[in-house]
Amino acid sequence: MKRVRTCSALIAVFLFSAPPVVASSAPPIIQTVEEHRNDIGEIEKRKADFRHRSAGFLFPLQLGAMPARKTFTYGPGDAEVYYTLYGGGNGDAWLSLYVYPATIGLEDEAKNVDVALLQRFEAKPITPPHGLNSGPIASIDRWFRGTVQGEDCLTGYRVVQSGRWFIKSRMSVPIRGGDEALKRGVDAMNAISWFWTEPTRPRAQSARA
Repeated sequence: MKRVRTCSALIAVFLFSAPPVVASSAPPIIQTVEEHRNDIGEIEKRKADFRHRSAGFLFPLQLGAMPARKTFTYGPGDAEVYYTLYGGGNGDAWLSLYVYPATIGLEDEAKNVDVALLQRFEAKPITPPHGLNSGPIASIDRWFRGTVQGEDCLTGYRVVQSGRWFIKSRMSVPIRGGDEALKRGVDAMNAISWFWTEPTRPRAQSARA
């Protein structure tokens, strides 16, 4: 649980993020959408989407009203796309969408996310935001309200296990952003394709075919 996002200015790019610990000690590969290179990292930028090379998951260029801003590669198969309209430092919602290997069970993964989140800011559990759609059966949602660097924020996550992969979203919004910012975050969460399954790889044809 190494990665953190904060609530101020461009530091909003790094708040409340808690993907799993990866074996690699190399620093993450961070790329802006405008300067994205396809010869490095786990994410392939395409005309209509971003493709997770290892899983085949397709990240949209925009979730609701929130465009993609950056991509992150943390290790083999472990990647994130970060979305926001105005940025947390400006009081707006932001969302990180992750795909990474499911090396443990769903319940254990959710416990790890909870521990990392609660270690980083003073938070209390709350009910999910109004209007948030339900996820698949194999999913866990948890929502909190807490303070980071004096900023009162709502944050929460949904993690879904799909075969060999976890899909996780972390949505956060400063309370000062009000109903408009919260709705923007909820709409972005609702736009995620939670019922994704890994594409079937074509079998090699027999020499007798």
